[in-house]
Amino acid sequence: MAAKSDTLTSISVNLEPVGRRVEVAPGATLLEATQRAGVELVATCGGVGVCESCRVQLVSGTLSQATVNERDELTASELDDGYRLACQAEVLSDVSVEIPVTSLAAPQRLQLEGDEVRVALEPPVSAVSVNVPRPSLEDLRSDGQRIRDSLSEVGAEVRDIPRRALVQASETMRDNDWSVQFVVRDGTLVATLPGAAAVLGIAFDIGTTKIAGY
Repeated sequence: MAAKSDTLTSISVNLEPVGRRVEVAPGATLLEATQRAGVELVATCGGVGVCESCRVQLVSGTLSQATVNERDELTASELDDGYRLACQAEVLSDVSVEIPVTSLAAPQRLQLEGDEVRVALEPPVSAVSVNVPRPSLEDLRSDGQRIRDSLSEVGAEVRDIPRRALVQASETMRDNDWSVQFVVRDGTLVATLPGAAAVLGIAFDIGTTKIAGY
């Protein structure tokens, strides 16, 4: 084991993907750091370095040199890639480590439920159902103008119709007997759907350690 540093009084250990950070004394092992952070690693040998169950991967920072036990349990390639045994590797500076799922004693759990709060939805994307008038010898409007006028009649406005969206709209209107849904985002036509198609949305809550989708 490397000698403990006398220049630092506290070292920060960042543990991913569990999203924990802990302060430890210089020279503490990564296994001690995980235990202090409340993250339980598999340590089949009891932390004496004769198994590889507590392996982690160094992302940044400085650890002590690999011990004889680590060189016995890990390949040279793994050591080059930053893999270490948490019970053997001592922290010498602020470090960030990645913990493989196989090294965690308990799998990570996602929060799948929460308090339901009803809110008024104001999505930036809206789908408007219309029956578009068919072209005829008496009605020679372009498809673009036909779309604008049809939306205007139901109180919707589209200011921009990109060429790609116009091509799709022309095909979809003709394939669905001119009964369609125009999908508009901030005044721009982004898609055209068949009249009976379901329009779905998804919401993400991006937190500090988890991402939840509904």
